[in-house]
Amino acid sequence: MSPEQPVTPAVVPGTPAANATPEAPARHAVPSAKQGPPTVPTYAPPIPKPAAAPASVAHDPSEDELDRTVVVSRKAAWVIELPDGRELDLPGDDVVIGRRPTAVGESDVLVVPDPTRTLSKSHARLRRTSDAWTIEDLNSTNGVFVFDDAGVQIEVEPGTQRLASEHLIVGTLEVRLRRAA
Repeated sequence: MSPEQPVTPAVVPGTPAANATPEAPARHAVPSAKQGPPTVPTYAPPIPKPAAAPASVAHDPSEDELDRTVVVSRKAAWVIELPDGRELDLPGDDVVIGRRPTAVGESDVLVVPDPTRTLSKSHARLRRTSDAWTIEDLNSTNGVFVFDDAGVQIEVEPGTQRLASEHLIVGTLEVRLRRAA
């Protein structure tokens, strides 16, 4: 053998290499112009969550702040107790009561159920100062009555205020004005 001639390996009949056809060169996964563009997913990307609020800076209260107590006053709740035992909460310290009451100035209103229909639309006005209530007849048709310490019934003249007793008569309804239980 001369050094210029290539050496060809010997092929043994019946072996796979003897029957094999030369392999085609390997193809790379590069799309050709005939295949078209690659498909892109059609779903929307996830929406990012908003950033968390920054943590607040810890406050180290001084001894004075820890020792100080804030004083609050709570208003006592008052009710009107109807003859059947139902209680109506008075919504404030200045309340107009009646079948379909209209506020006077800054007063609140309280609808009082009246099966006897003896209450006027805006029958009376109750006002509280500390623990004392006054009642005023708002020119009602059937009047307002309070009771003195001896239990004597006293009519409240329309347009005047009188100290309200626990037991009251508005129209023909006997009601009680008292603190809520």
